[in-house]
Amino acid sequence: MQNHGPWFETNLSDITANGEGLTSDQNASLTNYARLLNYTDSSTAEFLQKLEGIDKKITVVFYGDHLPGLYPQTMFNDNPELQYLTDYFIWSNHGTVKDDYPLVNSSDFPAELLAHTNSRVSPYYALLTEVLNKASVDKDKLDSGGKKLPMILK
Repeated sequence: MQNHGPWFETNLSDITANGEGLTSDQNASLTNYARLLNYTDSSTAEFLQKLEGIDKKITVVFYGDHLPGLYPQTMFNDNPELQYLTDYFIWSNHGTVKDDYPLVNSSDFPAELLAHTNSRVSPYYALLTEVLNKASVDKDKLDSGGKKLPMILK
């Protein structure tokens, strides 16, 4: 994708981005990156619109495997976990249930995809689904039954 650096966008755009504590060069990179993200959004929408018209069940997992390298490490001093968080979505051109997993590992995607499409699964993928629901990255706030713990127990 064009979102991998370096981020030199020559077309002028109304989109600008400024990060608190960033240098002018870093803000220029951030602005160019934001412009390229806009192109990615448009291209992704066009791609999904084309898939929508295909008379076959299609499901797409779209995610960023890492943040761009333009952020200085100091941006993560107060919350180091943020440097490892990226957005994702699962899209289908057929009726599926919308699930919301606030945090998932990319290794959870197969289980989430199979659950999203209500697919039959092997015992292995049933186990991965159990891990997704009860033991994945955001589950430290759940009890052994998968229920949210009271605030006092967190």
